[in-house]
Amino acid sequence: MVISKIPKPTISSALAFLAIISLASNLSAFEVNRTLDTFEKILDPLVDKNQIPGYYFSISKDGNMVYERSKGYADIASRLIPQEDTLFSIQGFTTLFTALTILKLADEGVIEISDPVEKYIPEFSEMTVAPNGMYDRDQEIPKTEVTLQHLLTHTSGLTRATNVRGGVANDVAESFRQNEIMTMTSMIESEWGGLKGQVSALSEMPLTSHPGESFQFSVGYDVLGRVIEIATRKPLSKAMEKLLFEPLSLKDTTFLVEPDDWWRLARMYSTKILSANLQQRTTTFKPATVLLKNMKNFGMSTEGYVSGAAGLISSARDFRLIQDLILRKGRLNGEVFISEEKMKLLLVHQLPKSLGDAPLRTSLGPIGKNSGATAGLLVRWESEDGMYDPQKYDFYFGGGLANTVFWIDPNTGISGLFLTQILPFRFPPFERLENLAEKRFGGT
Repeated sequence: MVISKIPKPTISSALAFLAIISLASNLSAFEVNRTLDTFEKILDPLVDKNQIPGYYFSISKDGNMVYERSKGYADIASRLIPQEDTLFSIQGFTTLFTALTILKLADEGVIEISDPVEKYIPEFSEMTVAPNGMYDRDQEIPKTEVTLQHLLTHTSGLTRATNVRGGVANDVAESFRQNEIMTMTSMIESEWGGLKGQVSALSEMPLTSHPGESFQFSVGYDVLGRVIEIATRKPLSKAMEKLLFEPLSLKDTTFLVEPDDWWRLARMYSTKILSANLQQRTTTFKPATVLLKNMKNFGMSTEGYVSGAAGLISSARDFRLIQDLILRKGRLNGEVFISEEKMKLLLVHQLPKSLGDAPLRTSLGPIGKNSGATAGLLVRWESEDGMYDPQKYDFYFGGGLANTVFWIDPNTGISGLFLTQILPFRFPPFERLENLAEKRFGGT
């Protein structure tokens, strides 16, 4: 099943397909090809070759959707077609929501970005460093305390059970995995209880590097989630609901999906045969083994911990509102939602020059070239001299382990969103999509 849409007035979903056919019939063959063909040539083979079960893809310009396409199924068993209100496990996108919540609290004077984590979680004052995350050397005392800024920029020295490609990076990461500390399965069933218990267990693990000295994707945003709980005296889900979801009208975004909405929830799949790249060979898939048999996705269990790094369920409809907020530099309906000062942390590369011009290469491989990190986003710049100049940025981007990706181009006002549900992460072709979107919709 394929759904493709081109710019048009908003219509009910029941009439959408007929409206597309009617509108397309009034366009020349050249116009149809220009609008649709290039994107479908990139995306449709992923479904046709059984590399993914289905996808949803959209492009927006200055906050207005200008292109939308889907193919395949979000749930093969129920023949659920991916649409803008389909619920997806957005995994790593969750960090952006957590970052925005932290920036909002900082704006309100509840916290300071420079605060040491031990101010909120005293156990962090006793953490040590296992150099390179290995246990074959003496552990060291951290040269500096871990701050909220370190957590926001993945420079805290923390690690996680698996790296982006699903492998274990070092001894400390293996300890995370063996002890079920902030793993994907812990989001379903947690041996350590809720977020508080998970963070307490985490504090017994050493750092893998001194704070501020290296970039590494980690469970830092889970720790930020706990900081939010302590600072607001509310569970993370309730704090985000009050500070973010309600004011931004995010009606589909949640950590726990209500049973009445389970039918809208996409099913999580995993590959039967792993390959190095999502586009290079035909694969098949099966329901994700990380889930319990009676679950189709995350967001259905009350026995796991609430993850500020990967726990949110959301829809394309909601996430486009987040992309628009970023394009408008923190303004909502013409009013300041997050101050310009705090938004700079989200919109400007925050890593020190000592980490070089490609600090993400170790974690992301080639996709990390000319890329850095803000306090909540990844950023691609055009040249090294533009690392700290947003005018020279190509785009902001982010992804999730289930092969969800997004980008936001601050110069053209174009943002893109690709959603599917298959593990592990194998780099969807978002750069090709971004280039095509700029060529097609980049004009004023």
